[in-house]
Amino acid sequence: NALSKIKDRSRCELLVNACCKEFCPMRGDHYRFISEQQIKNASRKDGEPLGKWDCTMGNYNYFTYRHFPNFIGIDEIIEKYEPMGFEHFKLEGRGSTTIHLLEQYVQYMVKEEYRDEARYEMLCGLST
Repeated sequence: NALSKIKDRSRCELLVNACCKEFCPMRGDHYRFISEQQIKNASRKDGEPLGKWDCTMGNYNYFTYRHFPNFIGIDEIIEKYEPMGFEHFKLEGRGSTTIHLLEQYVQYMVKEEYRDEARYEMLCGLST
């Protein structure tokens, strides 16, 4: 495993919820698009729409890509990667919708027994 060869793992950051399939040929184009949209968003006028990424490889959501081999779930973080010495884990989502991000935060940052209540409270906060 390539990760086991890394000497200073405390300086690494693992992307845990990769939204692309492993070795996706469109990934670089997708990240460039997201960066361009962020730059545009910083200088846009109210009401000006942002672009939407339409991937030829497929548009996925959490419930689809959590089955990809490059996806790292919370159990793997705790049972595999933290014991290996990895400390930093990154959530992908710069170009995601609010609802998509909400699901990510709930899955990774809320204890399982509180997820439904947390999701409900966050959704109520969005509607006010």
